[in-house]
This record gives sequence, C-alpha cells and structure tokens, in this order.
Amino acid sequence: MAAFSSAAKAVSSAINASTASVASKSISLNSINTLKQSYMSNIELFTNYNFREYFKRKYNREFDNLLTNFNNQRDISTDYAKLTEELRMIKRQSIINQLYKFDELIVEDK
Repeated sequence: MAAFSSAAKAVSSAINASTASVASKSISLNSINTLKQSYMSNIELFTNYNFREYFKRKYNREFDNLLTNFNNQRDISTDYAKLTEELRMIKRQSIINQLYKFDELIVEDK
C-alpha cells in the first residue's frame, strides 16, 4: 500500500510540474491551434464512431471556450495545461480503442 501511495505522489508531482512549466509560458494562438490539430488527429484514430464523434464535439467546445477567453492569460494557461494532460489521455484511449473490434454503424461513411 505504501508503494502505491508513493507512486501516486510521484505522478501527482509530475503533473504539477508539467502544469507549472506550461503555466509559466505565454500561450500563443499558434500553440493552441497546434494542440487542437493534435487532438483532432488523435481523435480520428478511434475506431468506434460514437467515441470519435463525442470527442470531436467535446473538444471543439473546449477549444472554442479557450479561444474566447484568450485575453485572460492566467485562465488560458491553466486550461491549456489541462488540455495538454487530456491529450495524453486521448492518445492512450485511442490505442486501447484500436485493440477492440466494433461493428460499423449505418451512419458511418464507408
């Protein structure tokens, strides 16, 4: 149990360190657009139509919100850090999703 808590602390400190390093930088529109392109290319790797469309809608809303609040640099740096962490999660989930076969839906383009 102690090994688990020390591992959890290590992961937490690594996340905090990466968040702090992103928060210290000034975020540009180019970096936001690059992050969005990374999201969309990783989202396209989902084999399941429902997952793919859900994540497209979700992150289009997230990035629209990020761009509308672009003038508030403090809020945008925390949102950018959060989206960077979520991109790592999307990459892992898309790999896991590719391991399983789903039936194609009627609404999917062939």
